Amino acid sequence: MARRSRPSKERRARHRAAAERTARRDSLLVLLSRIQRGIPITPVEGALLRAHVEVELTDADQARAALGQQEAQHRQQLAAAHAAIREAEQDAADVRDRMRDLARRMRAGSPMGAAVVYADRIEQTLDTTPEPQP
Repeated sequence: MARRSRPSKERRARHRAAAERTARRDSLLVLLSRIQRGIPITPVEGALLRAHVEVELTDADQARAALGQQEAQHRQQLAAAHAAIREAEQDAADVRDRMRDLARRMRAGSPMGAAVVYADRIEQTLDTTPEPQP
């Protein structure tokens, strides 16, 4: 028989906050429905309505702020990823240039020898490797 572990404090807090949010929204809907139908609310209900709206506004402001921070982090990560891609593409281009130069030097150093065959193979390989996309 498997043991069930207790939910973490963080998980219990999330569940409690979700239950409170649901109760608050249900209460808001009831109060707003009564107001819409022309049923007066008591001063205590008016204070409750105000308190619920203030909590919802605070939660909305916090959510927008958190989203803004996440968006800023994503933009930074995306910029870093683009920079890394550009650097990798430049490195690949530098390697191709060095390999082409090596093949040219091999061919010049041994115009009729085996180095020419290897130089041709190097250049064929470089020519069949796709170039990076801009």
